[in-house]
Amino acid sequence: MDKRNPQCRPLFDLDEVLSWKPDKDPFCVAGISRRPRKILDNPKILVCHDMHGGYLEDRLVQGCGRPGSYRFYHWQIIDTFVYFSHYFVTIPPPSWTNAAHRHGVKILGTVITEWDDGKARCAKILESEASYKQFADQLVKIAEYYRFDGWLINIENAIESSDAVERLRGFVGYLTTVQHQSCSESEVIWYDSVLNSGKLDWQNALNAGNQIFFDACDGIFLNYCWTEEHLLESKKNALECNRPFDVYVGIDVFGRGCPGGGGFNTVETLTAARKHNLSAAIFAHSWVYDKLDVKQFTENEDKFWQLLGHLCSPCCYTSLPLSTTFCQGFGERFFDNGMPVGNPWFNMSVQQLQPCFIQSHGKSASVEQNKNQSRIQIPRASVTSEQNPGIVDGESQPEMGVCTDDSFIGGSCLRLTADIGNSQFVKYSLFSLDVQLKQYSSVYVSFTYKILQDPDCDIFYELHLQHDAQSIVLVLLPFPDGDKPVPIFGKDMACMYVHAIPTTSLPKLLSVSTPQQNNTRWRTRWFPVHSLYLKFCRLTSVKVGMTTTDPQPKKCIALLGDFKLISVESLPSEFPAVVLDSVTPDLTSSYPLIDEACNNYNKEDQVPAPESVNWGVDASGNAITIPYDKLDSMRVSCHTLQDFRPGIGGQLCQVLYQLITSLDCFTLKWKSDNPDTVDHYRIYQIKIDSGVAKLMGHVLQPIFKVTWFEIPDYERNESVHHFKFVVRPVLKCGVVVPLDYAYCKLFQVASRKDSPVIVTDSYPGMLETEQGKQTAETGKDSKMVEKQSKDTNTLENLSEKLLDDQDLGKGCFPKGRESEKPNLETEQCTAGEENLVHDVCKKDECDSENVESTSGARANSDIENLTQKLQISDS
Repeated sequence: MDKRNPQCRPLFDLDEVLSWKPDKDPFCVAGISRRPRKILDNPKILVCHDMHGGYLEDRLVQGCGRPGSYRFYHWQIIDTFVYFSHYFVTIPPPSWTNAAHRHGVKILGTVITEWDDGKARCAKILESEASYKQFADQLVKIAEYYRFDGWLINIENAIESSDAVERLRGFVGYLTTVQHQSCSESEVIWYDSVLNSGKLDWQNALNAGNQIFFDACDGIFLNYCWTEEHLLESKKNALECNRPFDVYVGIDVFGRGCPGGGGFNTVETLTAARKHNLSAAIFAHSWVYDKLDVKQFTENEDKFWQLLGHLCSPCCYTSLPLSTTFCQGFGERFFDNGMPVGNPWFNMSVQQLQPCFIQSHGKSASVEQNKNQSRIQIPRASVTSEQNPGIVDGESQPEMGVCTDDSFIGGSCLRLTADIGNSQFVKYSLFSLDVQLKQYSSVYVSFTYKILQDPDCDIFYELHLQHDAQSIVLVLLPFPDGDKPVPIFGKDMACMYVHAIPTTSLPKLLSVSTPQQNNTRWRTRWFPVHSLYLKFCRLTSVKVGMTTTDPQPKKCIALLGDFKLISVESLPSEFPAVVLDSVTPDLTSSYPLIDEACNNYNKEDQVPAPESVNWGVDASGNAITIPYDKLDSMRVSCHTLQDFRPGIGGQLCQVLYQLITSLDCFTLKWKSDNPDTVDHYRIYQIKIDSGVAKLMGHVLQPIFKVTWFEIPDYERNESVHHFKFVVRPVLKCGVVVPLDYAYCKLFQVASRKDSPVIVTDSYPGMLETEQGKQTAETGKDSKMVEKQSKDTNTLENLSEKLLDDQDLGKGCFPKGRESEKPNLETEQCTAGEENLVHDVCKKDECDSENVESTSGARANSDIENLTQKLQISDS
């Protein structure tokens, strides 16, 4: 599958860079704009990612099925991220750019020249002013096209003439200038290597030898073998230029020549840099993954960054919307509204905004480490008894960590754990903000959570506001007044307790997209922020607390699955419509973006092809094997499945997915009428026999390569396969377009080995293209088209029936029919699953006691006919 998955790659030589043109590989373009942060006048943290030469699982643009792949999620305490490799021009994979930008972090590519090959390359680049400007212009165009934020320049070979040195300085200065013209907040960083004499000699300091390059760009990345004297010299020279924070003290986490020896002792090295108020460049932080037990990666990664946390400046976001499901971009399953769907996955492009773990109540604080459990600890000292007299005083520390066993949306969520009893509560800080609310006309807050173990436990949220010298707290309560212990604030802090509102009181887009209750126990609540606070106040932080009425102290566990802080201005007037533009076949037997004959590119990662592939067993239980070299000439059809996998009801095993992938794939490309509102898209295949939606993947650009799919069970034509797909937008404000034919169009594709086409669909509002018309008019595959028309007419009739049924109260309604929504109680409207339109709840899955027995019987009857609803499933 990975060979057919779109991949990103570096550029290997100068000719390739100079001949590069945009629009060459749209899959590799990042889709997230960098989130604004508050600019702090503090030393900065740059992280340089060097792991096994780069371009590992992260090179797979649409993600992969390896949830144990390396990930980074402590974005909140770094400022710049460099994707590094030893290839000539390193282009960051879009997954890293998207994850960094989602958290407001700048991301840089790398230009590196080394050894004799690098010397020859530099000679060509520096032949003349015209040659280095041509090269720099190409670098700027590459960064602009792939949407990253600049370059680390690493020249690690001697420059042989003084004229070439002067042109090298000119190149660095020119690149910095044109890069800033392209992106005003971009950066060009120089690595401490070549001197003004042209000699390759690492200085470990900012001094007269490398000052000319520092003056020409945005900063210098010092080599790692520095001493106290080197830092003093660097600070002195930086202050003379009035650029104290543009010197990045190099820190090698592997400890190669670096004071402190690296590893968890990196805290000592960073402390030395902070002593002189210098920025730091942390190199090869993947040491945690490379050298320690991968199974303990999360615990070790948290430990590493917790040790550094008090030396870093946590980020502060300055705009709305603020929306997250807390997912870290991986999972053993993908959860959709609490329901497990999909297979194991890894895709950092859809990693969600992570909270400021190391920050507590707006103050930077060191994080205590529990030796036994290695989880994120909330420091006891940060929760003062004067402000919160109800805080638990027991010895056990509250914990906030990642949960991968359950999730509301994605592959993980936040887990809160604390030992609390009656009249006690604990609080955790989530986000630091500096948002002027007067720019918004209306703001809504929602959160989704689940309580484990203690049924008497519940949660509350706090929004901390500031108006001049007055502090104000809005406490968002999902339970009635007096039902649970809550914070009581003194005279110096005004407080207002806010209760949930029904979804019928929300704007239409929020109302129809709000999940409804299912049996997963996830609850969703919505709260308004009063206009008075919007007019005068500044939002400074978001906190969450746990409380209980249980008289005996016990462990309380809550899962946080979703948080949204949405301004009405961030909502589009209606859900963006997606229109399929084209479908293009891929006839290649593999996807070789890198010439292995010329480059030793991840050669150790290539798995030799087997002689044969096991395709399960036959009806007698005998193993069936197929020669590997025959796969490309084979067709997989319904007959093949029946012959090779009898009795499985069309449920395809993983090996069969891979075999299908080696036979057929094609690219779907679509257009959105309001793309600026879309964060990313989820792509589903719809099972034609049941209407079940199978999640296939996520993309941020409107293009998806179908590298696996399920073949319809009833398809009898061995030369044509018939597929249905749905593209479901997820908005930047976190709102997910309902998975329903009223909002998500159904696209149908008829695929031959060499010519997939879009097929006309007679369902009202469905896509109809000239290609589809031509397919019908030519009469080709007339039986298939006739069958298609019959199927879609059935869908049309069923949909009309469901739309006209007034008793199907829950869910989203098409435009013009909002008045038909029943006025449900808050508990029903705001709790649970994001239900799909026209879906009928089973009686035992609904909390309402008002459902008539006849409605329940009809609901069960409707569910038996699975073609009447569109549901998500992993089956």
